[in-house]
Amino acid sequence: MPPEAPAADGPKLALDAVAFLREWPARLDDLATRARGGEVRALTDLAEALDYCTSASAAIQIARFGVRRLGNLADATVQAYFSQVDEQCKAFLLRHSWLSELSRESRERFQAHMQAFRERRISGDAPRPPASAAEALRRRAADAGDVVAEGLTNDDDVRRACGATSPPQTRTDQQAVWQCVHAAARERLAGIFARRDPREIEAIPGILMAMNAQLLNGSEYVRGNSNAFEENNVRWILTACEFGLDCGPASRAMRWACANYGACGYRHYRDYAADRLLPPATMRMVDGQVPRLVNLILAGDVDTILGPPPSYGIPGRP
Repeated sequence: MPPEAPAADGPKLALDAVAFLREWPARLDDLATRARGGEVRALTDLAEALDYCTSASAAIQIARFGVRRLGNLADATVQAYFSQVDEQCKAFLLRHSWLSELSRESRERFQAHMQAFRERRISGDAPRPPASAAEALRRRAADAGDVVAEGLTNDDDVRRACGATSPPQTRTDQQAVWQCVHAAARERLAGIFARRDPREIEAIPGILMAMNAQLLNGSEYVRGNSNAFEENNVRWILTACEFGLDCGPASRAMRWACANYGACGYRHYRDYAADRLLPPATMRMVDGQVPRLVNLILAGDVDTILGPPPSYGIPGRP
């Protein structure tokens, strides 16, 4: 088993900054070209890249003003890395002006929506437009059927198709909606398990939450209590690692951990999770669950993972 924390005298930045920065501009340009052409996966990946650009800029400010715990963000090597990411991101946006225009349009539409809401010209149920270019790209990907993007943009389409209304229906109607959403979730998970795409497997807790929070109460693998957010994420990221997800220092999860929390010295996601995210007993439980989850996915056993349809008043009970 790998060590659970970086050595005290180890590197503050485990990621190979030279290699990452050498490849980052070309990756951004490739994503922009494919996303502008409507490639669904590129839309989601470009949205994530834009969010990372925003986080890199924020990481510089966090270290500069000390507005929260710094972790490794105050280290000169880490700051130099984020400064170069920020510079490359700014140069990228200058090369692809359509993204800057999308950002401006999204911001103006969002501001107009909020003004109309404050003036009570629209209701709180009115669809909210995206507030950023990244969110607009995810909406496009979700509309095109990308299951990860659907999970990241709050999948109202499923609930509406199942007859959900506001205010809520009678108990009988609400139960029928939940059963319908559960059937949709079952179909979606079956597709994910058949494809075995680690990116989709990693996103399963978010996908289920977006469809209906009650779906996270059905089994030990998708817990729904208030303390289970990190546990769910760790469980499914580690499972996705087994299916080929990059979980090393340059992985998406670890780059975000560095930018947002200053956790920059870990060489694998599990090390970070065991040291920062979960208490030891919970980490041992998750370590035991991951092999079982892998086998259930390989077997296509949706029912064991998802659990029974939720019931009105007592989530997770048939």
